[in-house]
Amino acid sequence: MDIPNRTRKENQKSPNFRRKLLPTAFLAMGAIGILFGAKASSAGQGSALGDYVVLGYNDLGMHCMNQDFSEICILPPFNTLRATVIDRRNEDPKIATTGITLEYSIPGNTNSINKTNFWDHSLALFGVQLPPNVGLTGNGLNGSMALTADKDWMVTGIPITPVTDTGVLDPYQFAQIVVKRNGVVKDVTQAVVPVSWEIHCDYCHVPKNGDSVAMDILKKHDRMHGTNLRNNRPVLCAACHADPALGTPGMPGVSSMSSAMHTSHAKRTVKPGVNAANDSSGDGGGSL
Repeated sequence: MDIPNRTRKENQKSPNFRRKLLPTAFLAMGAIGILFGAKASSAGQGSALGDYVVLGYNDLGMHCMNQDFSEICILPPFNTLRATVIDRRNEDPKIATTGITLEYSIPGNTNSINKTNFWDHSLALFGVQLPPNVGLTGNGLNGSMALTADKDWMVTGIPITPVTDTGVLDPYQFAQIVVKRNGVVKDVTQAVVPVSWEIHCDYCHVPKNGDSVAMDILKKHDRMHGTNLRNNRPVLCAACHADPALGTPGMPGVSSMSSAMHTSHAKRTVKPGVNAANDSSGDGGGSL
């Protein structure tokens, strides 16, 4: 239906219309400026002309990890950074893939080995004895990013924890990405490297007899599925349950990690006043 001119004008004068229009206009202006002439905020650090612009991003909203790996591992410390670089030296901007290098670091988080016991158990869990502060793909908390077939730059397996070097719990820390050409800094940006170990199985699993939360989970799994996990710790859940996050194929006939977790817990809701781990109804409470 065509809107009368008077109605259009009245709508355009309204505060709600202006609130909706302004963010869109600013975003459009920002995108045009980045590509065609406005200087990047950090361009002054390396290039007065702002001839390169780097856009950094993470591949997930949140990367989860265990804090303790001595008994069970759902996910290891494993974060990913990606970046796209725009070359604006010529009239037509283009994606830059040659003649530059990209480096990353996490200011304020330079050490992980004193924040988790992952490196004490990496050999038993993943079959590799990792050097301190080095993740499963061989990358650390700082280093170089590699060019991908998608014409962006990436680093995987960054072993960051949610605790900073000063002991602050911060699940949304910033990584710094630096673009260099012939050793000269051309642009710098930041991107969030989200990580959390707030898995909190302990909300339902409150074991008796001094067992840990992990042991309670393993015992219930053994009872329900005839396994012997309690005597084969530490246990990597993805060794049996396929997990795309880790790229593990799992075992034939065994449900994926996501399916096992969600299907199992969906049918075991906690009864009012009954703790899932101490439920004696025979259904295993909140266990797998």
